[in-house]
Order: sequence, then structure tokens, then C-alpha cells
Amino acid sequence: MLQVQNVFIDPRGGQRHIARARQRNFQVMEGDTLTLLNVYKSYLRGGQSSKWCGRYFINFRAMRRAVEIRGRMEKLITQCGVEMKSCGSECLCICLPVY
Repeated sequence: MLQVQNVFIDPRGGQRHIARARQRNFQVMEGDTLTLLNVYKSYLRGGQSSKWCGRYFINFRAMRRAVEIRGRMEKLITQCGVEMKSCGSECLCICLPVY
């Protein structure tokens, strides 16, 4: 998600306040990284649909690209023999910088 253009669409005119309200559904106090993860997971749950993107004012092309990049990364990780696992609800490992 960090390798794609801005996923949030900022419409002009009367829809701007609607867009911001819907996009706020994804925001978390922990920061932008988890906000983008929320968008990505919701996009997958929404069936990777352009209609879903339109409803939440999300850039469909950017989301398609994010799915494509993740697929490539998953393939490379698997080829290297690295186990893929989720942190589940423990987001601290994502929020803290790695030193």
C-alpha cells in the first residue's frame, strides 16, 4: 500500500464532506500504516469491487495495484522459504519502528 499513489479520492464540491466521513471509518489512532491496512482488508472483504471503491471514495486502480504488489511479495517470500503469518490483533509490531 505504501508503493501506490494515494488511495483516498478527494472529490470537489458537495461530495467532499461525504468522502471524508466515509474515509474516517478506516482511520485509527495508531497511524497511517494501520489505516492503509484497514482500507486494504476492507477492499478484499468488499470483493475487490470498483463499486465498493466508489462508495468509499477509494482509488480503484491503486487498490488493484496494491493487490498485485502483495501477490508478488507473497510469491517471493514463499520462494525464499519464509513463513508468512499475521500479527492478528496485536498491532504493536506494525506500529513500532524496527531498529
